[in-house]
Amino acid sequence: MYKLRLGTSLKLFTRYYAQYNDGFQRDLDEVKKLGFDCVDVDFCTIYGRDEILKSHDLIPQGLEWVKERGLQLNAIHLPFSSQRDYSSLDEDFRAQLLQDTKEMMSIANVYRPYAYVVHAGTGVKEIEERPLRLQKTCDSLIQMSKYTDSFICVENMVRNVVMNSVAEQKEVIAKVRGCQNVGFCCDTNHYLKDRAEDAIRALGSDIKTLHISDHDYIDERHVMPKDGKIDWINVLAALEEVGYQGVFNYEVKMENEGYVYYQLADIKNNYVELFEEYNQRKE
Repeated sequence: MYKLRLGTSLKLFTRYYAQYNDGFQRDLDEVKKLGFDCVDVDFCTIYGRDEILKSHDLIPQGLEWVKERGLQLNAIHLPFSSQRDYSSLDEDFRAQLLQDTKEMMSIANVYRPYAYVVHAGTGVKEIEERPLRLQKTCDSLIQMSKYTDSFICVENMVRNVVMNSVAEQKEVIAKVRGCQNVGFCCDTNHYLKDRAEDAIRALGSDIKTLHISDHDYIDERHVMPKDGKIDWINVLAALEEVGYQGVFNYEVKMENEGYVYYQLADIKNNYVELFEEYNQRKE
């Protein structure tokens, strides 16, 4: 029987402000009650540098709440925006970004996350910039790998952002192969050019964590598995084939994000159904 630990992404901060999300502790309690194993703590709702700096004083309390409930801290998703672009060609900008990232990680490292999830960039307007931006992403990953013993997991992206294909993911990992703690966060909802199951088989043991949600092969949707068009039996088969034993971490639209959409109980039910169906088909 194939089974993975269950996790979900929860946002620590409110959008645009460095203050706690009112629902964070409530959701942690619900996650614990429902029998989740892990959480990813998402810092992505803060954008500008001033907000990043303000958040530093708040991070310890938020991660302490996770610890108090006996939940494993699988990953911290670092902020991203046009002001947080690790593929930037502006070296002064990128140096300041990396310094801010180092400070944030030095605070969070105390809580020993398994991984930090990083966006490769925020977009490439000029096609001729793409190879250089890809190299800058690699340079940033190499530098960040020195700030922590946790994995630095770069996420596959959509549209014209660097690392929007398996080919570019493989190019990145080849360039950072000397860094033992750099790997991938495989976001199933972002594979529009490739099938998620093909990407998993191609990337294999370099996948260290997952973002689980579904889409319609038109754009990212962050809907629950089976509410889109991904073949989830094939995805689970691919994960088992490559020996993935990490967290099955959901990143779907949640009610506490302002959507009346999915609730934590929906995630738990979906997880149980997916793995039951997969294991029954194997018998």
